[in-house]
Amino acid sequence: MVSGVKGGILDSDRRHVHLRSRLRSRLLDAVNILMTEMERSQFRPAALELEFGPDASLPGISLRLDDGERVYLRGQIDRVDLAESTASQRKLVRVWDYKLGQTKLALDDVADGISLQLLAYCLVLVENGLGSHRLKPASVQYFRVAEGFLSSSSGPIGAREQDQLWEKQYAVSGLFGSDPEVLAALDQFLSVRPMYPIRIKQNGDVYSQDRAKVLSDDEWTVLLAFVRQLMGRFAQEILSGRAGATPHRRGNQKACERCDYENVCHFDPAVVGHSYRVCSPMPSKDKKKYLLEWVSESGGVISV
Repeated sequence: MVSGVKGGILDSDRRHVHLRSRLRSRLLDAVNILMTEMERSQFRPAALELEFGPDASLPGISLRLDDGERVYLRGQIDRVDLAESTASQRKLVRVWDYKLGQTKLALDDVADGISLQLLAYCLVLVENGLGSHRLKPASVQYFRVAEGFLSSSSGPIGAREQDQLWEKQYAVSGLFGSDPEVLAALDQFLSVRPMYPIRIKQNGDVYSQDRAKVLSDDEWTVLLAFVRQLMGRFAQEILSGRAGATPHRRGNQKACERCDYENVCHFDPAVVGHSYRVCSPMPSKDKKKYLLEWVSESGGVISV
């Protein structure tokens, strides 16, 4: 596959030959980690590059506007996995999105409408099912194709430690169901050496350094409804002509620093009329509780 890149550019000189070697190594590392994950999980791929929207096998997300008209969102999901459920008539669904860079799903970004992609994918699957299967959300997660290098402060490391470091480097980021059946389906070694940022204690309790990453069934329902409301609001604003450059800022982090269109929009906070959309960080403790309470109080759980 690598040698067949259009134009043979990866064979054009020594630099590109070295780049080809690194690319091949990264791909093999990613495949090995994914195979290891599959061996430890009950989930199995059900669809790859799954399209949804008009003329697709899966209907798009239908959003009703204030005037009664509807907007239909289309997209493509990198990977959808399913697992059996003994406690429910629905199958468990896991949504993947592959990324080259370091990408994390933070509830702060969900609340501000910055990171809705994975949850929108989950929403379309839960609302429409897949084939004849009704679906229950188990996880939405990013898989990062890592850099291909391991760092060690103590010199050479053994094969076992290498495997552990690789698993840590390729650890997924996302949101995960708290149902014991869901956790057992995700990774049978959650109580020993998990590949996910969650762990099951000996007494059966779920542990995570960030409790906001673990959702109950009711919390999934609230969060997906909130995402639906946000997308409806954004569609309404776009069709009403609101298209101004109002990049977000949270603390010292600014959207313009990672934007490919900075030289096109000419946004400049020093110019009168230009201003950032300031996003306030959630309380560091119990972000999930804060978000869900805020959603309920602001009427976030509505039908649109």
